[in-house]
Amino acid sequence: MQRRGQFRCGSCSSHVLVDLYMNYIATFFSHFGAMRFHKLCGRAGWVSKPGPVPRDLSSSCGTCVRYQTGDDFFPCGEIPEELEQIVEASDSGYILKYRARGS
Repeated sequence: MQRRGQFRCGSCSSHVLVDLYMNYIATFFSHFGAMRFHKLCGRAGWVSKPGPVPRDLSSSCGTCVRYQTGDDFFPCGEIPEELEQIVEASDSGYILKYRARGS
């Protein structure tokens, strides 16, 4: 079950629903880093799912974590050492949100 935030417009008779959670994809330097990040997302109460990295994104290990949050990008409040990059998945493509130095 996915967490979703909703906003209802109270000034008109029709209601507008807006998803307040952004969809992100995180890539990693190691498979272990991806699995650790997935567990951190779960502990933070975020919806997440490990899987293969989309072809448009490069990755050292080939495993990414797709997740949703309306909060900070990082589930533990700090940048995990194994993290390569975070992109926001939007209708128009990927928007870079974080990239590790040297990657």
